[in-house]
Amino acid sequence: MSGEPGRSVPVDRAETMRGIRTFAQVVQYLLDDQGWPDALLDHLVDDDLAEVTYDWDPEELGIPAEQLRDLKRLQQMRPLRARANR
Repeated sequence: MSGEPGRSVPVDRAETMRGIRTFAQVVQYLLDDQGWPDALLDHLVDDDLAEVTYDWDPEELGIPAEQLRDLKRLQQMRPLRARANR
């Protein structure tokens, strides 16, 4: 941890997360930095984005839209479950 009061994400991890801009970068972060299994790549490709995420409207989260002027989409990954072999 950074030692800063009230900070829950280490500074280096926060900087890494701030640089994530694409779904491919999210997947790479999960594999490299969070220890997710490589088999994740078999199930997550850009075409699957709609299948594994859902959209949030800033108002649903109590965030004024003017604070997110540059935001194109606000998405959250759905909980992932292991799939049976295809």
